[in-house]
Amino acid sequence: MQNDFDFSVYSKCFQSTAVSVLGGVRTPVEIAGGTHLLVAAVEHDLLRFGDRAVLDCMACRPGCSSCCILNVSVLFPEAIALCRFLWSRLSYEALLSVRDRIEELYIRTRWLDDDERAAIHEPCAFLDEDGRCLIHPARPLLCRSVTSLDPSLCKEVLAAPPFSEAGTVPMNLFQKGLMEAAYHGFSSALKQLGLDDRAWRLTSAVHRLLSVPGATGEFLAGKQVARN
Repeated sequence: MQNDFDFSVYSKCFQSTAVSVLGGVRTPVEIAGGTHLLVAAVEHDLLRFGDRAVLDCMACRPGCSSCCILNVSVLFPEAIALCRFLWSRLSYEALLSVRDRIEELYIRTRWLDDDERAAIHEPCAFLDEDGRCLIHPARPLLCRSVTSLDPSLCKEVLAAPPFSEAGTVPMNLFQKGLMEAAYHGFSSALKQLGLDDRAWRLTSAVHRLLSVPGATGEFLAGKQVARN
């Protein structure tokens, strides 16, 4: 079934679904809830259409954070959803700690391109002291696209110096294609609805939401959210 899977068609179908789900949203709770539903639908489709043998061989486990040093692109509703997830799960003190880490990471990485970001090996602000992802259930689609079937090779490649001839990490290419197709369909749906469809860096989007209380309102009003 995977060999016959058309990611372009899937992206268009996902766009249609996203328009239906998000077409009437008016509040931050509704945009977050709609985003969670859409991501859950992609995860369901991964199990439905993916190769079970490959999924069972996945090396990614809680605490394995080798790849969490990369730039990640998100859509603004994804950032809204994960922020609301944090607010519902963390104590006030823990939220302050995450906010401080976001601020520090934003300052350090704001002007770095993808290669430079990976080269400094600065971990994601959403990792706890054990390397576990605090936002794992609400993580963005493109975070979900990155997988590994070989944890040792994963660490070796990501630890290699910039521009060196590192190996290739074996990954679930179907999952990568599915999550990327959903991401592009989601973006197209936002554009169709007259909402901000631009890609943001995960750190920048969350920093904006935490530092500017009116950012979600700008998005829901159909404005382009001002970047920091």
